[in-house]
Amino acid sequence: MQVKFNFTNQHHCPAGVVHCEDFRFWQAIGLYLRGELQLDHYDLISLAGGGKNILSCDLNNAEDIVTKSINVSFDLHQANTLVIINHRDCGAYGGSQVFNHDRNKEMDFHLDQLSQAKAKLIARYPDKKIIAVYVNLNDEKNLLDISSID
Repeated sequence: MQVKFNFTNQHHCPAGVVHCEDFRFWQAIGLYLRGELQLDHYDLISLAGGGKNILSCDLNNAEDIVTKSINVSFDLHQANTLVIINHRDCGAYGGSQVFNHDRNKEMDFHLDQLSQAKAKLIARYPDKKIIAVYVNLNDEKNLLDISSID
């Protein structure tokens, strides 16, 4: 199979994106990144738990796999933005049952995790734009509400 390659002589992208590997969300996240954030191409760092990995990594250790991935985006691909994304019912956090299916409690937890991850990234990469995003799955599990947080 041959596929057209659109990046001949191009080795730069505007952003890196850290999000969970959960197959249920990547298509909607791609639509959000293109539509809301105007990111047509980006480095994808897909790891179970998304932003959880930022909190558990050592951003000063160039050999840490998360740090290495972020640095490739910033240094090699000259990205100036990093988007970190968490979602409701994330298995890496134990799923919604850990929060007794309390939507507000779970969302507050993820917003706190994202805020901590964003602060850690800003401290390490003060010249980069850091965007935190939460993907909220409704109770019927048929609609997503995706939004940036401050």
